[in-house]
Amino acid sequence: LGTALTGGLAAQNIARTRQAAQQTQAARGEMAAVGKPYQEAGAQLTGAAQRGELTPASQQALQAAQAQIAQGVATRGGVGAAQAQTQIAALRNLMLENQYNFGLKVSQIGDSYALGAIKTGMEADRYLNAANQQFYGTLAQMLAPFITGAPAATPTRTA
Repeated sequence: LGTALTGGLAAQNIARTRQAAQQTQAARGEMAAVGKPYQEAGAQLTGAAQRGELTPASQQALQAAQAQIAQGVATRGGVGAAQAQTQIAALRNLMLENQYNFGLKVSQIGDSYALGAIKTGMEADRYLNAANQQFYGTLAQMLAPFITGAPAATPTRTA
């Protein structure tokens, strides 16, 4: 094998390695991008719940419950007013807690995509490194006779 051929093989391998690394990076980015909206939506829900802000749908449901409780107070008289306020506060707190928990679940969906992207990238890097080690090991075995004058070793294949 000539130096030019060896250099050409190495250059070709470097180009393929770069291409594979770029494809891996693109795949990571695409996978992470799928999860990002879930992470953002989850963060918005949990943040709003922590600030005591209900979603518009929850706010409507709370207003409907307040109206229903207010009707009950009107028919029972003023005695139930304090109880009504306690019921409304408990319902509001329950809604905020549910909103926060739902936000966490939505965020976890996004996190699982991000984790999947990392795992996919790591696995691809591992395979790429193994292929490069095999390539350069085989190349070294092929060049050994030219460097040392010993007979060429038969390249081994690994699965």
